[in-house]
Parts: sequence; C-alpha cells; structure tokens
Amino acid sequence: MNGIHDVGGMQTFGPVDPHDDGHPFHADWEGRVFAISLILPAQGVYNLNEFRDRRERIPPPEFLRRSYFDLWLTSMEALVVEKGVVTREELEARAREAGARGAGTPWASGDGGCLAERMLGIIREGVPAGREGPAPRFHPGDRVRARNLHPPGHIRMPRYVRGKVGVVDRCHGCFDLPDASARGRDLPQPLYTVRFEAVDLWGDQGRAGDGVRVDLWESYLEPEEEPRG
Repeated sequence: MNGIHDVGGMQTFGPVDPHDDGHPFHADWEGRVFAISLILPAQGVYNLNEFRDRRERIPPPEFLRRSYFDLWLTSMEALVVEKGVVTREELEARAREAGARGAGTPWASGDGGCLAERMLGIIREGVPAGREGPAPRFHPGDRVRARNLHPPGHIRMPRYVRGKVGVVDRCHGCFDLPDASARGRDLPQPLYTVRFEAVDLWGDQGRAGDGVRVDLWESYLEPEEEPRG
C-alpha cells in the first residue's frame, strides 16, 4: 500500500529531534496502550501484521494529526470492533466509565497476575517467528532487484527501494509473508537482508560508500538481469 505511513526517504517533514529524556513514554496512557498492544495479539484477537495494516488504513489527514501511540490506540479500537470482540457502543461506554473512575484507578484484575507474567515473558524472551518453508532462491552476494510492487493492501517493502538493485547480505530462514498474514493467511517465505548503496537510492544526495540494509521477503525480489516489473 502506498500510504502516508511510508515516509522513508521523503523530505519536508522537518528535522529529526534526537532528544532522549530516558523515559519510554510521554504520558501514562501511552504505557497502557503499549501493554494492551501486547495483550490483544497474545489473546489471539489479531496478529501483528493485521495491526500494522489497520494503522496504514487511517486516512492521511488523521494519520498526520495523531501522535504515535494515538495511532496505535485508534487502530486497536477499530480492530476489536471489526473482529466482533466489542461493539463501538460498548467501547465508548467503557471509555466513559474509565473517565468517571479517574485515570489512576485500577480495574478489577481477575487473572491479571497470570497474564502479567505471560506478558513479561514475551517481552523478555520474544516469540519464535521462524517457519518451515521453501529453500532460499538467493544467496549472500547475489545481486537482486526489488520488484516495483504497489499492492492495494499491506506490504513490508519500503517504497524507496522498489525498482532498485542491491546485494543480498544474508538469508534469515523462512518467516510468514506480512502481506498474506495481514489477510489472515500463512505463507512462509525466505527472508533476506539486502544492502542498497546510498547513491543508488538517493542519487547525488547519497554519499559513496554509505548504504542501507533492508529486510525483504523473497517474493519482493528478482534477479538483477530480469526485466523490471
């Protein structure tokens, strides 16, 4: 999907503020949103790629207006309604109840202790994502071209590398293709890290010797000698 979320390589967004005050969140509610974003996939409500796809479908003016975790919250609200977990009316009623209780008042936890331990385990150890799948078509050192794909749905290939030639740096094994996963399908494919030279991506604005490494699934790539498509 060519959306406002795909800003890599774009200009006129102003300077990047590198300030780091040591706090992961700017407000308490952002930490709660982050926690919920871990709980819902762990409970099987949706997967990570469905979550990304839903953020990408937020209309561009609204996307640019909202903060980072506000985009997360908006997407989670939409997904739990779309998945039939709650209705929009139930969600809004719950929000009003939370507002009446006060931001610092905890909910009754039920088995929250067990869930908290499970979430801490996921944060500390991660979740295995490797899959059994086909043997890799490409190998380190192969020159490949990123296919010029512009699907209407989710894709994990940044727009600025499409149609560009790079060199395979390594193959990581097979992982679910995000494009398919966002639609609820399992499609394991080899995943590669591909290095692109900065001058090939940015022309005169790139510096010789600099490069960008991008993780790309096999269906995103073709041998350099094949015609562009």
